[in-house]
Amino acid sequence: MSPSLRPKSKWTQTSIQDLPTIPTIEEMTSWDKEKVVRWILQRDKGLLEGHDLKYFKQANIRGRAFLRSSYDFFRNECSLSPGASLELEELVDEVKKDNLSKKRKRDEADIAEPSISPKRHRHEDSLPPLAAKARERRKHIREMITAVSGFSDQHSSSVDPSYPLPEAVDKLSDPAFRATFLFPFVGVATPIRFKLVNGKWQYVGRMKFKDLLQKMEGVRVSENYTTTWLYGTRGYGKSHLLAALVCYLAAQDVKVVYIPDCRELVKDFIEYVRAAMLFAWADDIAALEEIMTLETEVGIRNFLRRQDNVTFVIDQMNALKVSTDNTKHVDEWLNRFAYGHNRVFSSSANYTDYLEQSIRQNSNNVLQVYGGLDKMEMEQWWKQHDKIDMGGYDRNRVEDITGSIPLLLDKCVVDGKIDLTVEELQDVYDKAVAFVQKTSEVTQGSSSRWQWYCDFVTACLCHKQVPYGLNRHLDLVDHRYFYRYRYQNNWYGGYTCGLARNAVADQLLRKGIDFANTDFLLATFIYPVEGFSYRQENRKGDEVKDT
Repeated sequence: MSPSLRPKSKWTQTSIQDLPTIPTIEEMTSWDKEKVVRWILQRDKGLLEGHDLKYFKQANIRGRAFLRSSYDFFRNECSLSPGASLELEELVDEVKKDNLSKKRKRDEADIAEPSISPKRHRHEDSLPPLAAKARERRKHIREMITAVSGFSDQHSSSVDPSYPLPEAVDKLSDPAFRATFLFPFVGVATPIRFKLVNGKWQYVGRMKFKDLLQKMEGVRVSENYTTTWLYGTRGYGKSHLLAALVCYLAAQDVKVVYIPDCRELVKDFIEYVRAAMLFAWADDIAALEEIMTLETEVGIRNFLRRQDNVTFVIDQMNALKVSTDNTKHVDEWLNRFAYGHNRVFSSSANYTDYLEQSIRQNSNNVLQVYGGLDKMEMEQWWKQHDKIDMGGYDRNRVEDITGSIPLLLDKCVVDGKIDLTVEELQDVYDKAVAFVQKTSEVTQGSSSRWQWYCDFVTACLCHKQVPYGLNRHLDLVDHRYFYRYRYQNNWYGGYTCGLARNAVADQLLRKGIDFANTDFLLATFIYPVEGFSYRQENRKGDEVKDT
């Protein structure tokens, strides 16, 4: 048989057919592995040659898989050369970008119409339920924040007028302001601490809100800072501040990827991040459709690499301190995803990884929040609870024992009555005691470490200068309740609440620590008697007053 009359191979036969230079997502998704190879060779005959062509064919990559592939996949899984892997990734990105651009133009044309067109209705009606929920929720949050901005015709002089929606900033920073917002996350397992009712949570204005915005702006204009960190002790209200920030950013059409709980994130990384992305791109129907197809970390990363001006707000970073392969992996991916974008992270003060990092470098613009409500905020709290039954306690004692910490204030109100013997407050006391006992055990055989601990805690109890060497003794500090702060170029110590103060001081006294040479009036709140407990100290009718 003449060579020219021989039947062509399957690969050769398909090469005579033309394929679109840039196919649609729908077209490429339907392609078999042969058509994918043919299209690549049509785009660039020299892209796949020799071993690269052989290994690519052996990988059996159909159109759907090709769209989800990346450099790492081509290089590590398919064993292609670095050059071919890079060019193939560029082809994947080119197809996605072109399709996204075309869809956005169609959406913009729909938006420009004076009324909602049937075409746009078809777009929205075709969205999966979770994407539609994200779209609707973001719309309502925008309306809520805009309404907050309209409450006042003027804003405080302390708020920078250059901020978008300055009146909203003023309100969100005002302790007298209270509002109910939809929660800016549509995934499952929303944090219990928000006490959601029908998807809504209650926010009370905090003066630190405008400080958080200032820190963010500092990172944006800085060549040295990369991340805004909201860092502080347990129960301050950091999570509520971050959620309010996300709502504020969402009202400005900022693409904000909000991870409210890293504990849940670790359980199902792909689903959790995808839900956060749906809220971030809720106004972009084409992007929503693409996000719903992302089923791998590589796909998510490639999508984010194509985006500009994304803000990541990630809460409960301390959940990643548990050393497991999964948490380490998630921690690494979070940093990769957020690299090059605006980043706002938050963690509790017992996140020692952050403490070690902050000692080594200073690329974080940190807003430290220790303790509880300030004087003005506490006044508003009492106004909101003016009908409360004090239960035999006075205001000073309530504020002292709880440290005016929102979480503890909330727990001590039971059926409209103050109760300082509730289990949650007892738990704080017991944990503080347990930490002292553990520290005593781990420092046995090292009198210098035990002495450093005693000196540090004593300084915190007295609000005096703390000893040097924190970086060598991070494990000896109960960061949940004790902290250091900088004042006039010196480091001073502090404690969050009377619960922790009393527990630790009592334990140190039992271990023979002498407070006599300090200004610390130990006898006013220490009860160094056998069997002393928190409940005994705070039982009703106790004649001994706390300072």
